[in-house]
Amino acid sequence: MGSPVIETVRPGVQFTPDAAAAFRRADAQVQAELGRPIDVNSTHRPWDTQLAMWHAWNAYVAGNGPYPGHSKAVHPSESFHVDGLALDSDDWTNTRVVQILADNGFIRNRLYVPNEKHHF
Repeated sequence: MGSPVIETVRPGVQFTPDAAAAFRRADAQVQAELGRPIDVNSTHRPWDTQLAMWHAWNAYVAGNGPYPGHSKAVHPSESFHVDGLALDSDDWTNTRVVQILADNGFIRNRLYVPNEKHHF
């Protein structure tokens, strides 16, 4: 399976073209209503980056490594970040931003994993 086509929306914000268009709509609405862009911590990650995060998380959970500096990471084959469809944001605490994101297809926390409320 090949890598997805990835588009840069702004520095550090990358999605597939359809997700990028949805994010742009959501970001414009947040900008219009709140006067600021959507907070973004992480979007697209290459397979190798996600795999390294997955290994680091599993080592930490098993007691064989330090805290990796990020929350739970799934295997790249399960990651919407690798697919260019995921967004991690501290705006998960803002109900209006969460609604705008949902209205544009970014549904929070598909797995309902504890401590993953930032994952859309």
